[in-house]
Amino acid sequence: MKGMYGDGSRDRVYRDNFIRLLPLFYEKFHSRKRSDLTSLQIHILESLMQCKENISMTGLSLKTDICKQQLTTLICKLEEKKYVIKEQDEKDRRIINLVITQKGEEVVRKHWNEICGKLQSLDKEDLADLEYAASKMIKVIG
Repeated sequence: MKGMYGDGSRDRVYRDNFIRLLPLFYEKFHSRKRSDLTSLQIHILESLMQCKENISMTGLSLKTDICKQQLTTLICKLEEKKYVIKEQDEKDRRIINLVITQKGEEVVRKHWNEICGKLQSLDKEDLADLEYAASKMIKVIG
């Protein structure tokens, strides 16, 4: 199928570069000694930390695009490690809300402090380029 540039080669370059972006970011900024959590568990904690209000399993499933079956297993492990607690909804007792604990918030803050520290190690020109690219991506995607 031909892309907007006729032969599809430009589209392929865009696609390939975008697909390479996230793994490169992960490799550069992932800290193996960070904690006893997987990247997916960190992602869940970050999502919980961004919530202004309590969120249900269904709500978190939709927010993170993780199926409820997989999310249930991940939340149980996070609860065992005291990063998350489950609370019954005050208005509807059938609903279980998820709340990040102080321990969970500390792990997320530590993770992002490590990323910020690694970003600070970049020279000013690279940091400016990265900021420009990130703001453009947010504008285009968001």
